Amino acid sequence: MIGQKSKGEAFLQKIKEKGTKQILNVKISTLKKKQKISLLDEILHSGEGGFSEGKPIIIVPALPMKGNICLANAYDFIVKGVYKDGEQAQNNLPPEEQLREKIEFEYSVQNKRVKFEVYDSVTAFTKGHWKRVVALFAQGQDWQFKDWPSKESIVDIFLKVRGYYMNFADMTPPANVKKWNVKILPVHRNLRHADQSLKKEFWDDMNDFMFKERYKGK
Repeated sequence: MIGQKSKGEAFLQKIKEKGTKQILNVKISTLKKKQKISLLDEILHSGEGGFSEGKPIIIVPALPMKGNICLANAYDFIVKGVYKDGEQAQNNLPPEEQLREKIEFEYSVQNKRVKFEVYDSVTAFTKGHWKRVVALFAQGQDWQFKDWPSKESIVDIFLKVRGYYMNFADMTPPANVKKWNVKILPVHRNLRHADQSLKKEFWDDMNDFMFKERYKGK
């Protein structure tokens, strides 16, 4: 009882000295620091004033690769769950769409409609863009990372961003892919009904990554 009374008296004294509003602001600030905020929630509230909706970014290879995805066929696989040959998908696009810098789509993430952006180039990325990157589809070569922030190693990148590598199931992934922290998504050449299962595997893994805290480094 004596201890409780002392704490109460101390709290009242603080109110007299600093005012109720300031004391409450300190308490709220302390609570926020203790809360664990997922990567997705951080991005969704990364807009101006913390209220504008930020869009998670997925990066794909700039050039079509057999078994992998690019900007031209990303929507078909990520949203529809259908793999299409990237080169053929690119050639089938109207001329004005072949030069687009990104695509956008909405997807339901744990019963919430989330807007995503997909890019195949990071040369014009700002700090705001980098903070919203959640996934990267690797090509398998180091030069894919030449325009990434110079202070980040490939090891660091695949700790901050979820890495994926798609290829045909009968192909051997490049040596780099085997040593990188990426999830391999094998595509069957002629079994399109299997694409839905692969899409689900991708989103299950993505959701697990996005609902964890952002990697802050060691």
